[in-house]
Amino acid sequence: MAPETPSPSPVRRRWRAMVARVVPRSRGWPWAALAGGAVLGGAGAWPLAAAVWDTLGLTRPPLAPLALTVAGAVLAAAGTAGLARRRAAPLPLAWLIALAWVVAAGVVAALTAGAWLLLDTPAWEPPEVLRPRDLDAVATRAFAIVAGLGAVALLVINYRRQRTTEAENDRAEVAAAREETRLFTERFDTASQKLGSEHAAVRLAGVHALAHLADDAPHDRDELVQMVIDVLCAYLRMPYRPEPGHWPGVAAPEEGAASDGRGAARFEGAGAGPDAEAAGPGDDGPLASSGLREVRHTVIRVIGDRLRADTRWRGKDYDFTGVVFDGGDLHGAVFSGGRVVFNEAVFVGRRMTFNGAVFAGAQVSFNEARFLGRRLSFRGAVFSGGRVTFHEAEFAGRRMAFTRAAFCGGRVSFDRAVFSAGQLSFDGARFSGGLVTFEDTRFSGAEVTFDGAAFSGGQVAFDTSSGTRPDGLLPAVEAADPPGSVLLPAAWRPDGTGTAPAAGTAPLD
Repeated sequence: MAPETPSPSPVRRRWRAMVARVVPRSRGWPWAALAGGAVLGGAGAWPLAAAVWDTLGLTRPPLAPLALTVAGAVLAAAGTAGLARRRAAPLPLAWLIALAWVVAAGVVAALTAGAWLLLDTPAWEPPEVLRPRDLDAVATRAFAIVAGLGAVALLVINYRRQRTTEAENDRAEVAAAREETRLFTERFDTASQKLGSEHAAVRLAGVHALAHLADDAPHDRDELVQMVIDVLCAYLRMPYRPEPGHWPGVAAPEEGAASDGRGAARFEGAGAGPDAEAAGPGDDGPLASSGLREVRHTVIRVIGDRLRADTRWRGKDYDFTGVVFDGGDLHGAVFSGGRVVFNEAVFVGRRMTFNGAVFAGAQVSFNEARFLGRRLSFRGAVFSGGRVTFHEAEFAGRRMAFTRAAFCGGRVSFDRAVFSAGQLSFDGARFSGGLVTFEDTRFSGAEVTFDGAAFSGGQVAFDTSSGTRPDGLLPAVEAADPPGSVLLPAAWRPDGTGTAPAAGTAPLD
């Protein structure tokens, strides 16, 4: 147990109370400085003034009184400044002018005393008779003193006016910023309410209102743009069922996409459950379905239009987790920063395109996404930086293409992805930098082709992949420069069988 701290004795307590009464508190230091300056200034100025009055006939310079005078002036100025700083309202103009005159007189006196000391304190020899020329010189100097005092007063007035103008400008800027924020909030609330309407036409108006609101956001308030993007992405993440013919388990075989049997369960888990928006069978007809689909496609189109142009929408975060895409167009979109998430998204419908999209610096993930639509295209897309992942994604659509895509930087990963159905083309793709990995990827059922692909830099790893070797891959690997930049499983090499077993399985005969 720690010993108790002894309480101070009565004598010590009385001493502390007396010190607290005598010594000024920290909040009263300006008054203490002002009083000390007056005392020191008086002590130093009295003998100095007496010596000057005595016709400056001193045998040695009065250094001690001069030093006391200067120290007193400094303390007085500091105390006055402290009082002015602590005042709720600014000092009256007359006080400021008087203070400026005192400071100016002190500066002139200090300069005069310094020059007098440098000249070895010469004695003053007054003239015996004042001639008219001497009187004219005195009058000229008097007028100069008056003009100097007037100039000092004018400087103080202009300074006060400038400070007042700056304060008014600052208040006006703050008021304008508050007004902009208030107007933004009102417009945001109105547009958000429209987005929650039961009528598709009103929702469309809300989408465009939010988009224009983000475009009009103040230039130093990028978080407002992100807020609008978050609302639009949240709308897409809401439960939704496409019209019949666009999702697995309901579409006819010739209409829907191929699947490995997990389609219905995975699709229901991606935001298309029984409580989804009414757009499926048994609702009030195809008009409601078409209206809801048009609103969602408009959101995608608005985002794509802003990402194609050089706007503040670039470099932001987009969260499309679990979104059901039954079509859309993001061609030419530039993902130059931020984080873009398509995890567990489901791509169905006739067409979803990322043609010519640029992935340069962003963190884009399609992890566990399912590509089940008729057509998915990354034709001409450029992967030049950042990180793009397709971990555990399933490619089972009818036609999917990375044709003429350029992998020239960053990292692209298809690790543990499954190519289970349909056609997937890497024809004409260029692998010239970065790292592209197909670790534990299964090529089982899909027709994957690498015809005309070129490996001219970076590294591409298929060494842990399984399934049937893609068509055209071996000639492209043999022409790779430098050799060895593409890693293949043993069964995919020229002397292999062309089919690599999955990890943990016996080799195929």
